[in-house]
Amino acid sequence: MAKSRLTEALAAQDWSDIHARLVKFALNHGAPPATAKDVAQEVVARVFAFDSTWDPDAQPVVLKHLLNAVRTLLYNERRARKRLVSHDHHDDDGELTGGRDFADTGAVDESRFVEGDLQARRFERLAALLGRRGDTEALRVAELMVDGHDTPADLVAATGWSTQEVARARDRVQRAALEIARELGGEEDEEVAE
Repeated sequence: MAKSRLTEALAAQDWSDIHARLVKFALNHGAPPATAKDVAQEVVARVFAFDSTWDPDAQPVVLKHLLNAVRTLLYNERRARKRLVSHDHHDDDGELTGGRDFADTGAVDESRFVEGDLQARRFERLAALLGRRGDTEALRVAELMVDGHDTPADLVAATGWSTQEVARARDRVQRAALEIARELGGEEDEEVAE
């Protein structure tokens, strides 16, 4: 495949939309927000690299290629956490022990990834519920809250709305979250209700 064909195909993409989808995909697969953004940037950089493996003739939709790359990077990151780690091979007296220590499998907290995945799925349900209701204001507030704008002052600054408008939208987000928690069952019912 000629480089000019690859360059043309890359230039024709909506990269802001693709990047947003990649970040959301990584979040949905348990990556923390910072990691999700890093992984999305990494796969986009790789597709622009001189040794890019994407072939627009064989796979016309670049997003599919990039989603596979995100999945692979996240899988590799999880595996790397469990791999053999090297330590100082000297004992307390400075003698070389000649051995390697294995990573404590209990030290890798898989529950962090599971919890991240659950939170992403809950947010997807919340966004779908608010979308079905046509409540774009509450959806905007929910997205901002996920991005770390937790305080009313942050939300007012980010939206440009009045304090009352933000408070009403936050209330609708909380009610919708309570509905989803009840739908899913579990401990969250109690937490949201308090």
